[in-house]
Amino acid sequence: MKAESSNASTEKEDDFPPSKPGCGTMDPPIFLTNILLGIWFVLTLRRLIKGEENPFFGNPILLTFALMWRYVFVSADKSPKDSVYEYYHRDGHKGSKLVCLGDSITQGAMSSSFVDNLRCHDACRGMDVVNAGLNAITSWTVANKRVYDLIRLKPDFVTIMIGTNDARGHIHEPWANELVYFWKLKVENPFSLENYEKNLEQIVNVLLESTDAVIAVCSLPPIGEDFDSKANQTVIDFNNIIHQVVERKRVNKFCDRLYFLDVFQVLREKCDSSNESEPSKLKMMLYFFVVEFLYHLLKVPRKYGSKLFGMSFLSDTVHLNENGADEVTEVISQW
Repeated sequence: MKAESSNASTEKEDDFPPSKPGCGTMDPPIFLTNILLGIWFVLTLRRLIKGEENPFFGNPILLTFALMWRYVFVSADKSPKDSVYEYYHRDGHKGSKLVCLGDSITQGAMSSSFVDNLRCHDACRGMDVVNAGLNAITSWTVANKRVYDLIRLKPDFVTIMIGTNDARGHIHEPWANELVYFWKLKVENPFSLENYEKNLEQIVNVLLESTDAVIAVCSLPPIGEDFDSKANQTVIDFNNIIHQVVERKRVNKFCDRLYFLDVFQVLREKCDSSNESEPSKLKMMLYFFVVEFLYHLLKVPRKYGSKLFGMSFLSDTVHLNENGADEVTEVISQW
């Protein structure tokens, strides 16, 4: 494989990489908690100035809730180990590089990390595993910005799992509006199946033509664990596009460098969830806060926190718990 020659060192450029750790997706909830903390401080100060007894009485609940909320969301935007930015600026590279490209499911701050699992797996022994996941990122942002960070790393292997946020935007208009606002998307119908196919093909083309990497494109995990839901019918439509893009490229000269890994089907076959309700933003936020609170503050594994809601592989209807991350790890490691 040509991958060995792709590891030749190049002069670093001051403007690379532009995507520093943390993308600010958690800034709005963190800002809200700062407001709650400010309200608590003002109320407490007022009681102190008036000389009231027990000036903190009645406010600890507000303070506790605000601190918990803030801690959970700060943790959710934490940069992963060996992010693109961190990896590029450290010494001691081992040689072969596996770069995992994706969204929050790959970043692993809001989700149990299959990338960290791969780093410890026998299949990746002696390799550098770079986490190129970024919370809330869409296929358009990857195709037009993020993928160019990767080619400068000269990867030998790349996994791609991108499109969950596109699928969410396709399903629910409020989710779409948030993503359009956050990423400043100027494209008409940015989360249509047609635009997703165009973006994915561009991502694959750039990696095939600008690197010598062997590439595995993963199907998207489910959204919620009712595989017959409207949400997962949309995910299946997106996964069909992923498979079609890979197959089109494989019939050309890239058949030995491009693979399709069906993560969705593996999780579907092994899932024994008792949660068959349609996912929603409110439900996701409730599950997320409970599971992440238990995980970050009480060190309860996500797989146990998500059991409260009858989930097998997902922690909040979108992100993976440890069971889901383990399954994804096995799919990729066997590739």
